[in-house]
Amino acid sequence: MIERIEIKKYILNGFQQQQQINYFQLKMQKLIELIKTNELDQAVIYAQKQVQINFMKPHLINEIEKVMSLLAYKDISKCPFSHLTQNSQRIKVASETYKEMKQAKITLLKKLLQWAQEILNSKLQYPYLIEISKGQFSKVQ
Repeated sequence: MIERIEIKKYILNGFQQQQQINYFQLKMQKLIELIKTNELDQAVIYAQKQVQINFMKPHLINEIEKVMSLLAYKDISKCPFSHLTQNSQRIKVASETYKEMKQAKITLLKKLLQWAQEILNSKLQYPYLIEISKGQFSKVQ
């Protein structure tokens, strides 16, 4: 919960503090913030170092192009993607990042549960969880 609140504050405050960013959407938002504050040289350097194009996910290229198009306008408000500089975009990114983090934790917990069941299964018989979403357990044999 604390991590979520910190990331949300970080995004909503326009990335004012230094923090390691690992998520694509956060990297894009950081790039938007640099462009928005007219730190264009830093924005280009940041894009070159931090925003890697994953050709396995072509939809991300489109997102990068939209953000980079902000650089082409002296007056960002004239850019067709100027909505990316609005506070509503920050809120959207904060929400999506939280969902990603939550989903990653659930996946990790599921894998941990499966691993623990495998270890226990080799040592004793017990009703193990078959279907997590339905709460179905096996019968002890």
